[in-house]
Amino acid sequence: MLYSFHGARPKPLPFRITLPNGFTRTDPSTFTEDEIQAAGFTGPYAPPPYDMATEQLGWVDGAYVVEPLPPPPLGPTPIDLDATAAGILNAAATNDVTALATLLNDLIDAAQAM
Repeated sequence: MLYSFHGARPKPLPFRITLPNGFTRTDPSTFTEDEIQAAGFTGPYAPPPYDMATEQLGWVDGAYVVEPLPPPPLGPTPIDLDATAAGILNAAATNDVTALATLLNDLIDAAQAM
């Protein structure tokens, strides 16, 4: 069973809870509902069913929510290696240092993004 501690996402009870009088209790199988609540826990909670391929489970304002998965991050823009190689050769042949540096930086960025 899952319990929320002071509004946090539910998880299994810890082995030890502290009661308001300062005493502690161990062994969750022996905790009473009153002790659990007195120690600051609410529950039990059961996560709702959801499709892990298309949805995600969240915890908002003391309740589970099922939301669609966000879209995947955009990957790096593919680089046209033939055009880049031709540009590098042309820039080198014409001594265009600025164009050469730009093309080489683009090539390095694309390689690092892989």
